[in-house]
Amino acid sequence: MGYLGNENTVTGTQNSKRIVLDATPNQTISTVTGGYTIGQLDVYLNGVKLAGTQDFNALDGSTVTFLSAVNSGDEIEYVVFENFDVADAVGTSGNQTIVGNLTVTDLAATQINVSSASTLGVSTATSIVVGSAVTANATGVIATGIGTFGNVVSSGDLTASTNATVTKQTTSEHLNVSGVATVGTALTFADNVKAYWGTGGDLQIYHQGSHSFIEDAGTGSLKVRGSVVELSDTGGDQMLLATENVGVNLYYNGTKKIETTNTGVTVTGNVGASGNVTAVDGTFSGSISVGGTLTYEDVTEVDSAGLSTFRKGINIGSPTAVGATFNPAGDLSVSGIITAGSFSGVVSGIALKADGTDVSAGAAATMINFAGASISNVNSGFTTITIAAGIQTNAQTSTTASPASIDVASYQDHKVTCTGITTITCTGTASEGESHTVRVVNSGIATVGFATYFLWPGGAAPSLPTADGTISLISLTVQRSSGGTGIATQLLSGASLNYS
Repeated sequence: MGYLGNENTVTGTQNSKRIVLDATPNQTISTVTGGYTIGQLDVYLNGVKLAGTQDFNALDGSTVTFLSAVNSGDEIEYVVFENFDVADAVGTSGNQTIVGNLTVTDLAATQINVSSASTLGVSTATSIVVGSAVTANATGVIATGIGTFGNVVSSGDLTASTNATVTKQTTSEHLNVSGVATVGTALTFADNVKAYWGTGGDLQIYHQGSHSFIEDAGTGSLKVRGSVVELSDTGGDQMLLATENVGVNLYYNGTKKIETTNTGVTVTGNVGASGNVTAVDGTFSGSISVGGTLTYEDVTEVDSAGLSTFRKGINIGSPTAVGATFNPAGDLSVSGIITAGSFSGVVSGIALKADGTDVSAGAAATMINFAGASISNVNSGFTTITIAAGIQTNAQTSTTASPASIDVASYQDHKVTCTGITTITCTGTASEGESHTVRVVNSGIATVGFATYFLWPGGAAPSLPTADGTISLISLTVQRSSGGTGIATQLLSGASLNYS
């Protein structure tokens, strides 16, 4: 189009660009695309050049202010002048700097050879070859040496044939490193994504939502080595501590329960076993509870300093040849010979011997009854022996002028409570050699005497204490007995006085 007015004159070699746009209704401010240098801008309105400071102001390098508003449909044209300096031209040698984009089109050549290039923006090329080490094309980047990248985003596999140092990497496929891979901050795997180790990926480490796994899928062993190996819970409490040449400790809730030493194992607390427990020897400072059968093989002695309780009884002998049995009721069953100083209770199935000869004539005694004192048919066999061992007590009470008569036929121990003047006598027929005791207890003031059946050392009866609450003990042996009448009964007596 034609222009009215003089064009701007700028010293030096010039280049200009024209910007045309349509005005909006009552527009007073307009933006110059790309900006301008103050003093190097011409403004045209509908082909007529406007005068600076009279028609417009252009003082900030980016906008133009019209002193009179323009109308809708008016054509505004800017001519932006730019100085051109030969020193800014790209040469054929030395370092060259281009601020902005460098776009090369319509080249007959298929490549540009650059010995050194530095760019702060975007470089677009079909293929870039850097020496003989790096090739970048549409299929990827191949580096035969060391490649350093601040940020790598890959939608396919990222492969390094030697060392790979990655500070930030995003890939939807695989990162393949045949050399050393160095991770600067962290290596993150999503749930169910495995890290594989080994040529066949035999070792796998991964997390499955709620659980974490270290899995050896190969044929060898999974070995953990270290001079000190420790397993702890999330709170830091120890669960396992293994120290080289020291031992292995197992913990419960942070408290040590099992410790291995050079001599064996130390256990703190109770030990429960559902199967067999085999040991050469053992020392127990507390109790041992056995729910099943406790079998002693090659054990010659069991020494218990405390109380041993066997709820189901005791078998003596081998499991196939039991010689004696104690049952929970206290009964003793013996298939061999019993040697004892005394017996108390009922014993069945006994053969009696005198000087090694069986005096039961082949008929074993079936019962020993501790109630009386008679033996029958000893030389021709017997079925019952009665031994005076079940001692029974007779209690007598005597008041003033009332005699107390002890029954020597039915009782062996007698208790006489005396008040006032008391005479102790006897009734019944006793067997020669029987022993009896008479306990004399004073209830109030008492004077105690004895019938003539009682014979005393020196011929005189002792004087028993008379005070209330005193106790005296009379021991006697039956010399002979005829029912307590006449002088036939003789009781050889002795006294122990005043037990109060």
